[in-house]
Amino acid sequence: MSDGVISNDYSETEDIIDSLYEQSIIDKCAGEPQRKSIHVSDLTSECMRKAWYRLNDHAIDLRDFKKSLPLVHGTALHEVCNLGGVEHELSMFCNIKEMREAKHTERIHKDDGLLWRDLDDNIYDCVKGSMDDLVEIDDELIICDKKTTKKSIPRQVPDNYKAQMNIYKLLYFITTGVEIERACIIYIDKSSAWERHKTRCFDLLPIEEIRKYVLDKLQVINTTTPPDKVVTFLCPWCSYYTECNPNGY
Repeated sequence: MSDGVISNDYSETEDIIDSLYEQSIIDKCAGEPQRKSIHVSDLTSECMRKAWYRLNDHAIDLRDFKKSLPLVHGTALHEVCNLGGVEHELSMFCNIKEMREAKHTERIHKDDGLLWRDLDDNIYDCVKGSMDDLVEIDDELIICDKKTTKKSIPRQVPDNYKAQMNIYKLLYFITTGVEIERACIIYIDKSSAWERHKTRCFDLLPIEEIRKYVLDKLQVINTTTPPDKVVTFLCPWCSYYTECNPNGY
């Protein structure tokens, strides 16, 4: 070891490690499925163009580091936090028009060949959803959903979150015949490393009122041209930002 002053330039190494970190986040989201079905989140978004573009096989933007972060944050939270209730990450798929569970494609083998029997419902009649948690308190079932925030925790639950929980109620009713009366949003503050949190509870709507809301929303997507654009703070994170805004805003 020399007694002289050694100048260590780590900048190149640091840049490489930074790039590896960002690429790991991008790769985590690269396999995000472009589902050919309608999800609850498609119906509660202020702008429904994203769902229309996806259902009509439009090309998505290349995913970058910034666009990948929200999905990674949400995935990490759901992987870690299980409330230990009746259900966790409960997937449901229902035909809203006919008020029954939706049918899936059935694959049938015959002789040496492979035949397909089409048992699928019309995608514009059906909705998929995954309920975070269903807990039971004093013999009452309550739908729970986790939302991250980096601002002050809201005192009131916004309409789009309420709509999401109401659609879960509808899907659960179709699947089980059980009608749930209340839901909770668990707000978790990212800026406090998930330490600060607060739950907000609210009543859910009647089944028929929810069903009408969902059917109306499904009709907005079931068109030959994209729905009207609604500009929100989420636009820069949209997978179809470039196509939706070829000339900017």
